[in-house]
This record gives sequence, structure tokens and C-alpha cells, in this order.
Amino acid sequence: MPEGTILNWPWYRRLISKLGTFYAAKALRLEYRDLTSGYRVLNRNFLRSINLTDISTKGYGFQIEIAFQAFVNGFSIQEVPITFVEREHGRSKMTLGIALEAFKFVSVLGIRRWVMGVIRR
Repeated sequence: MPEGTILNWPWYRRLISKLGTFYAAKALRLEYRDLTSGYRVLNRNFLRSINLTDISTKGYGFQIEIAFQAFVNGFSIQEVPITFVEREHGRSKMTLGIALEAFKFVSVLGIRRWVMGVIRR
């Protein structure tokens, strides 16, 4: 997102993040700049309006699902520019399975939205 910064990420991580946001934004028709970031300002009323146990994704798709639920429930999400610094120790929790879960979730929801229009809870 403009004014935000990512430090110490290899080129392929930046590419995966940009492609993931591009695909999700187009498939779900959302106008957020960064759908894969976990840092967002959410309206308290939005959080009260959804049942978090209904969230179907378990991995990083959660961030996309929350943005989509905010949209279909008439709430906005404030994107806040941050400086993200890659961890110095340990490994990413991202796996192929987590990436495929997010891709499948976005694809299915995107098709449903295209066929049925805006999906409201």
C-alpha cells in the first residue's frame, strides 16, 4: 500500500503478496490496496455484527475473508500504512496448503459473487 514499507523481504515474497491481493481484489470486487496484511482498523460494530465461528478459513485467507465480510455487511476497513520488518529468527507459517486454501476460498466466493451479485449474510 502507498506509504507502507516492507523491509527485508525477498522479491518472490513481494510478488506473492501483490499477486494475492490483485487476484482477491479482482475476484471479490474489493477496492482495498492490501488484502494480505494482518494490520487493519476494524469497526467495533462490525466485529459485533459477525459470528467469528462462521469464518471458514484457517490460514492467511482469514484476512481476505474479514475484508470481504466487512464489505458485504456495509462496513469499511481503514488501511493504515505500516513498516513491516521480516522476522530475523524462525520461519514463515505459510505453506502450500495455506496458500491453496486462500486461493480456493477466493475463487469460490468470487464465482458466487459473480453469479449471485453481492452476497449478504
